[in-house]
Amino acid sequence: MMPTLFMLPLSLCLSASLSASDTLSLSGESGITAVEKKQSPATWTLQDCIDYARENNLQVKSSQLDRQSADVELKTAKASRWPSLSFGSTQGFSNGSKWNEGNGNFVTDPQYTGTYNISASVTLYNGGKVNNTIKQQKVLNQVSRFLVEKAQNDIELAVTASFLEVLYALESLYTDSAVLQNSLAQWEKAGIQYEEGAIRQSEYARIQAQYESDNYNYVVSQNNLRNRKLELKQLLELGPDERLEVAVPDTKALDLNRTLPAAADIYENALQNMPEIKASELRVSASEYAQKVARAQMIPSLRLSASVGTGYYTSGPFTFLNQMHNNLNENLSLGITIPIYQNRTAKSSVETAKINTEQALVDLQSQQKQLLKEIEQAWQDANSAQSRFLAASRQHEAASLSYSLVTEEYQVGGKSLVDVLTEKSTYLSSVEEMLKAKYQAVLSMRLLDFYMNRPAAF
Repeated sequence: MMPTLFMLPLSLCLSASLSASDTLSLSGESGITAVEKKQSPATWTLQDCIDYARENNLQVKSSQLDRQSADVELKTAKASRWPSLSFGSTQGFSNGSKWNEGNGNFVTDPQYTGTYNISASVTLYNGGKVNNTIKQQKVLNQVSRFLVEKAQNDIELAVTASFLEVLYALESLYTDSAVLQNSLAQWEKAGIQYEEGAIRQSEYARIQAQYESDNYNYVVSQNNLRNRKLELKQLLELGPDERLEVAVPDTKALDLNRTLPAAADIYENALQNMPEIKASELRVSASEYAQKVARAQMIPSLRLSASVGTGYYTSGPFTFLNQMHNNLNENLSLGITIPIYQNRTAKSSVETAKINTEQALVDLQSQQKQLLKEIEQAWQDANSAQSRFLAASRQHEAASLSYSLVTEEYQVGGKSLVDVLTEKSTYLSSVEEMLKAKYQAVLSMRLLDFYMNRPAAF
């Protein structure tokens, strides 16, 4: 009878997971490679990835620059309260002829002139336009800060999903590596048995084909892991020469079957915490201030102006300093502007501002509806993921038991090699399905925790 060749170690394939501080070391592009566990001094936890991406992702940086622009706009609005001050000067040269009564002839009279003035003006009243513009800019400044937070939240979710994809690829590779090593041992032992005449050539060929199939799956898993790591590196904006080794958390400690909070409770919590909702609410306030700014165009404005000026010319009878002193003049004026007819520009501005306010209200309602839709879908996904994980776990237990029993029967001649290979395929499919279900459940429940403003559990 043929010794046990097809019974995979359940400790390798059943759990198919790495400890929290281990990384998978691989060498070569194909074929058999050893699986080594070693402590890595530079591994990325999920929180490391999130913190790094929130600071270095280009989309986040772009939103931070928008926030800086909003800060500048606010400073500009505040500065409009204060008087403006300017200095002006004109320098001129003229050359012409004039009648000289002394000799009765026209004589050339070149002349250089210079004028200098300092002027200042300040708006005393303009219907509250300045104050309302400042208030509007303050609100828009807050909007920009919430948009930065939203960009950071978006990248956090993307990094979390990508990180879990890497973990899934790691566990799949670990499983395929264990399967491949076991398959190699089977093939090598079958080769000895074939040479001794203990098994037929067809049976040996099937074992060899199974090994090649397992080797192919292992190579596919290697490439899949590289692709998942590349996607995570791109989210982190890491360079091509920078290595990325992830720290594998203990996902066994996660309670994937815990009771989910009610979708209504999640929604109410999200309304209070999600930055996109707060930004939409503030846009409504900004639009209301914009209406007041537009109405100010219909109200008379009052402006105070003052100036000091002097000048000199070379043909004058006095010296430069004397002329600058004698020509000194001061001016103070109070001006009022009363809008009478503005080609409907002011009225159109008010109507447009009202429409923008109504649009902002619609956008707020749309954001709220979209958030509710996302939460309901996330809750349904989490509920489905829990059920799928439970079913996949049971399927895996059944497949594991069936594979063990068929292998034992094969050893005593009760089952054929085809039966064993079929059960092995079913068993490995159950391992793959359980891994998919597990990480889908982890991601779905993490999304619900995110909406509840809870930190990551790992």
